[in-house]
Order: sequence, then C-alpha cells, then structure tokens
Amino acid sequence: FPSHDKAKELGASTVGLGQFTSIVSGNGLYLDSRGMNLTTGNAFTIALTIQAALRSAEEKSIALNSCHVSVIGAAGNIMSVATSLIADHVSSIQMVHHTPIESSQKFQQTTRKILQEISDSKSNSRVAQVVREFWKNQNVLEFLEIENVKEVFSATSDITDIKKSDIILCGASASNSFLSLEMFKHGSIVTGK
Repeated sequence: FPSHDKAKELGASTVGLGQFTSIVSGNGLYLDSRGMNLTTGNAFTIALTIQAALRSAEEKSIALNSCHVSVIGAAGNIMSVATSLIADHVSSIQMVHHTPIESSQKFQQTTRKILQEISDSKSNSRVAQVVREFWKNQNVLEFLEIENVKEVFSATSDITDIKKSDIILCGASASNSFLSLEMFKHGSIVTGK
C-alpha cells in the first residue's frame, strides 16, 4: 500500500481509513500498518480532519475569525459532525450536498441537527453567535433566508460555490471525480475524510 509508505515517510503515527478503504481492506485487517496505528472510526476521522484543517490554516496564517469554510458532503454522517465542529472556529460556513435543500428531507433534517448543535455550543465564533441568536428550532428553509444568517451559514447544491472558501472539507462518496483545481480559491486548504 504505497500511501502507507508515504504516510510513514511524512511522520504519521496514525492512518484513518475512510470512505471505501475500510471496506476493501477488511476494516484494516488486510493491511500492513508499517508500525502505525490504523483506525476506521468515524469520530477519529472527523477529529483528524478538523485538526488538519485548523493546523493548515495556522501554518498559512489564515485568520479563522474571518475564514469561510465549505463542507462537501455535509448531509452525510461524518461531514455533518465536521460541520458542527468547524463552526466553533470560523466566520462563515457553507454546507454542500448533491441535492438542493429545498427538495431533500435528509439535507433539511441534517441541517436542523447541525444548527441545534451549533446553537448549543459554547463557542464564540461568528457562526455560533449568529446561529445562537436566530435559531429557534424553526423551519430550516425560513431560517436560512434570514439576512444575518445568510452572512454566516448557507446550504447549497452548487459545487462551484466553493470558490470563495478558505477551507474546504470534503467527505462525499462519489464514483466519479467532480472537483477540479480551477474550482478552488488560490491558497485554499482542502482536507477530506
């Protein structure tokens, strides 16, 4: 597994198997760990994704208090939690899902859960402050139309909207490629599960 060699070379002590790598590797049992820890746990994968994004932002001197984040695959299990967690640190967040929120019950339900988690957080991020002020467990679509909310929190199916993002978290399960270099803001940070 060449990626294990590269991970070891870069000094990694733990490798998180995400998407289908866990399935095809028998939950990691078919792999030679090369002395590193292997995990298939969603919680650990989320923690590493957020940690990598925040560390990269610090290294690139990206100010989190003015940072815009896009989360691709935000209606999924792992990225919905990542959305809630990264919201504690940034100025604005955009959830991206393959189906428009207006026509996806799953996207609406997941967004409702995320908004409640952000509202319940103790964070002082701009996202958390605005969500806490305006989220009253109301209709998600109506909430997203509030002008103050639009400045810090949005939900879209238009993947080209990631162009304005400083950080992109990607956790979409897709059988074909759908991202290309020109879709990203120059100097942006891209991490994935």
